[in-house]
Amino acid sequence: MMISPASFYEDHKDDSYEDLIKIRDELIAAIWKYEHNEVPKEEYGICPSPQTVYWCNLEYLIETCKLVEAAYSTLQEEDDEEEEEDADFDYKEHFVKETGRSFESSTNDKLTL
Repeated sequence: MMISPASFYEDHKDDSYEDLIKIRDELIAAIWKYEHNEVPKEEYGICPSPQTVYWCNLEYLIETCKLVEAAYSTLQEEDDEEEEEDADFDYKEHFVKETGRSFESSTNDKLTL
């Protein structure tokens, strides 16, 4: 039984980015299979027909792409927040605590490999 694209969206709106990518790839594979006449002949006698499944998969792919975009945007926002936190990190203070040396004197030392 096929569900509406809106129901598909609702069913998957809380899925992780990785899960959405898997769903997207499965839909693309099923669409490709139909478009390249690789659907077994016996499936043409069942309901829903392969053509109906194909059209539904196209609609589901649209909804999945919307969800992937939203999930990706959320990941980007989280990455931006982490970068902001890193920008607030005091590297000089951390260096002094970790090494026990002053930052100014250590920058004049020559590094040897």
